[in-house]
Amino acid sequence: MPGQDITRTSLWRTLRPTLLLALVLLCVAAGMFIWTSVLTSVRYDAEITPPQLYAAGGEEAVLRLQGINRLGGDVPYSAVPCRVQITEGHGLVTLRADADSVQWTLRATGEAGTVSMRVFSRAWPLPIFAYLRITAPMAHASRIAWSRR
Repeated sequence: MPGQDITRTSLWRTLRPTLLLALVLLCVAAGMFIWTSVLTSVRYDAEITPPQLYAAGGEEAVLRLQGINRLGGDVPYSAVPCRVQITEGHGLVTLRADADSVQWTLRATGEAGTVSMRVFSRAWPLPIFAYLRITAPMAHASRIAWSRR
């Protein structure tokens, strides 16, 4: 039995560098996969939360430009500074940017309609289109319907 222990330890000593090399290569391959597939943005999407506002009373929505990875998910911590240009519905919202222009706040002014925006960023060569729908509250809509009768 002592002879088997010696062969096991000698076998372990001969295989240890090979196993260590395989482990290092596996870690490098996993890191490269995570970097190229999960942590790298392949496109950007303008995200408006919530996607619809009511026209009454200073409702707000937040616009952010979020990176999308190769797997279709959001890239963590990938908020990009951007510039917003309203193409339709200028009087429906007021825009306010935070200090680094990563997050834009859209506040409804009280009228219903659709706001069309173009979002520009240095990270993406083309404009990204975003739409925000502003609807009249149901009580207001029913009041207008009753007044037309």
